Amino acid sequence: GENVEDEHIRCCGAVYGGMALVCSNRLGPGRIDHTYAGLLSSGVAAHAQALTTEENRAAFEDLWREVQIETVYEPSLLGGRWRKNCWNLPFNGISVAMGGITVDKIVTDEGLRRLAHLVMDETIAAANADLRKHGFGESFHLGE
Repeated sequence: GENVEDEHIRCCGAVYGGMALVCSNRLGPGRIDHTYAGLLSSGVAAHAQALTTEENRAAFEDLWREVQIETVYEPSLLGGRWRKNCWNLPFNGISVAMGGITVDKIVTDEGLRRLAHLVMDETIAAANADLRKHGFGESFHLGE
């Protein structure tokens, strides 16, 4: 949820999070076609003490070292969530609105592809405004 990190940082000292890229299509009630188990990105969402990016990364990687799960460190979990939303918002939204169609149908239909691009553009604009609001410089902003 929104601001979950702020609420929990007082008791925990640090809050970590992660996101998984998976590809699946709902085929019908109770039927899902899972086609890709992909990238797991993760990082420090918030912390009570001022640590450098390198210190945060090292602390986070120490937590994952024993489980031997490949992750990609995300220096801004907020930015990572927005990048994930650049895919999820247009494609999941359009898929559901069009009765559960698959991504290939969205990208091969000129009108739906254009709509997906518009939703992505709006997501990027919202993301960059949110990142600015939370004090992230342009190096953390999503591209055009």
